[in-house]
Amino acid sequence: MKIVFIEWGTFGKDDVKKALIAEGHKLVSFPFTATYGTISRDPKTEKRLCTVLHKEAPDMVFSLNYLPLISRVCQTEAIKYVSWLFDSPCFQLYSVTASNPCNLIFVFDKEEYRTFHGAGIDTVHYMPLAVDTDRLEPVLAGKGL
Repeated sequence: MKIVFIEWGTFGKDDVKKALIAEGHKLVSFPFTATYGTISRDPKTEKRLCTVLHKEAPDMVFSLNYLPLISRVCQTEAIKYVSWLFDSPCFQLYSVTASNPCNLIFVFDKEEYRTFHGAGIDTVHYMPLAVDTDRLEPVLAGKGL
């Protein structure tokens, strides 16, 4: 599967990228500067993402945490947007774009999932967080944990 991977200043991205590549997926990096003003709207970023989507024809777009701008573009371009949240609450999730049918949004907080599910928003799903055990085993072994 070809995945446009949204690259922004977040932790955990290297572990997720490693896991996706290990599963045989091809990643296309899309650098994204996430600031309060650009998380929802930024015409230059939207145009740049559309260009990448048209050139690469990916199967989906993926980001850690939810970015309304990405959902908006994916909805317009009819491409699946998968986001995996590690923040709770994730304030960007409280956007009208969260219910876009293109979204598959995964949250680790069961109560947050229940809130969205109870409101009839079926694009939000529960999934626990993960860890790269290969990377962390030597650290834990050295600490005697």
